[in-house]
Amino acid sequence: MCWRPATGGFLTTLTATILLIVVSFNVPYFKSIYFLRATYDSNGQSGYISFGTLGYCLTINGNESCTKPSIGYEFNPNTLLGNETKLQIPTVVAKWLTYALFLHVIALGLAGVSAIFGLLAHVREFSMSCFSSCISGGAAAVCLLAFIIDLVLFFVARARIRSIEGASAVIGNAIWLTLAAWILLFISGCAFGLGRCCIARRPRAPQSSKASAYAPNSNATLPPDPNAAYAEQMRMDAIKAETDRKARQKAGTTHEVGLPAFEEYETRPLTEDDEPPAH
Repeated sequence: MCWRPATGGFLTTLTATILLIVVSFNVPYFKSIYFLRATYDSNGQSGYISFGTLGYCLTINGNESCTKPSIGYEFNPNTLLGNETKLQIPTVVAKWLTYALFLHVIALGLAGVSAIFGLLAHVREFSMSCFSSCISGGAAAVCLLAFIIDLVLFFVARARIRSIEGASAVIGNAIWLTLAAWILLFISGCAFGLGRCCIARRPRAPQSSKASAYAPNSNATLPPDPNAAYAEQMRMDAIKAETDRKARQKAGTTHEVGLPAFEEYETRPLTEDDEPPAH
């Protein structure tokens, strides 16, 4: 593909869009991508819980069960594990907080629109790249807000889970993918600007005019003119007539005939005195 001024910004927003797709549809879809994974081992029961954007997956003694994907989910580990276990984990993820995770999906939508405008900027460079820069800036702001919520929510949850005997928790890779997507969206506006400033614009299509197509220094040959023979004949006739006139004038056989002479004044008025003037 030919590198255009908008190519750098387009590839940047496209990469950010792909990262946000993975983050937005992690657990329960992409189970290897998660925000937090809590493991436990107590009273013969062991397993782990993985938290994602639209739900979580619980694995107990090798049996895995995942929630239905939804915007905002509520998780109570004491209800899921039962009160007979010694593992008493407080409610680490409240439903009103999990609604905030949907910001990843909003950032995904804005990044996707920015990538589309970046692709269209290969056709209309200035206007589409400006739209893409503005939209990617909005996507970067939403993505940054989602990243801050991820840090507060899941790092606090990890600290509380680690304080419980027999439990541990690790931060997943979804948080760092969100950070990478934010960095890419943040620099995408600079990528569009550098493309317009530092990369030469596409050559304009040549004007379809004879002056530009057949320049004096051009190697192109002029097409044959169908009226050239008639024009040459007229020129030769004019030269011959002028030569004959000069020859007759020199020989004294002819005299130059000027304009006909007109009387200076009229001797009779246009109207008679006895005639009434015309209206």
